Amino acid sequence: MDFQLIFTMCLLHLLALISPGPDFFLTLRNALSFGPRIGIATAFGFGAGILIHLTYCVAGIAVLLVKMPWFPYIKFIAAGYLVWMGLSSLLKLRHNSAPLSSKAEITTGTKTALKGFIDGLVTNLFNPKAVLFLMGLFTTIVTSNSDRNSIYLASILIVAITILWFVFVSTIFGSEKVRRFYFKSEKVMTTIFALFFIGIGILFCLN
Repeated sequence: MDFQLIFTMCLLHLLALISPGPDFFLTLRNALSFGPRIGIATAFGFGAGILIHLTYCVAGIAVLLVKMPWFPYIKFIAAGYLVWMGLSSLLKLRHNSAPLSSKAEITTGTKTALKGFIDGLVTNLFNPKAVLFLMGLFTTIVTSNSDRNSIYLASILIVAITILWFVFVSTIFGSEKVRRFYFKSEKVMTTIFALFFIGIGILFCLN
């Protein structure tokens, strides 16, 4: 078992998770808007998305994909999804109700756990940061000579780290006090999240 490889893969992944990206801001939006339960469901969606990415990376498909002439254009599809997320959030601002005030209201949301899970899964699958990072990891750090059992264990740990990190974020930002503060400036915060998704989508297209 190559523990150095496992540690390196997990550490690099954790550092990538901590740096704000589409997954992080989606977690904030869902946890703040609908509570920690939906945020945690979103976290498990991220874990499922990472598992899918890891599956084709471990299978060696990532090495083949990066050599395909059409591979650079994948980022435009992913970037388009992020821009769409931002624009749809801005459009929904028109239908938002007045800021919530009572404890009963603050704990009620219209999004189901399944929808939160799907949010996390689809966003992670189309997250250019996740796609490019894991592909880069498996085409540089991991080689054909790397111990397979170590890769499998590292992959399991990466999925677990992903879920635990976003469960932590959901728990913190889904608390009642934080959500009350959020709802006092809901339209401003929603606009910020929307502009972030649009901005990062445009940046991925330009790079």
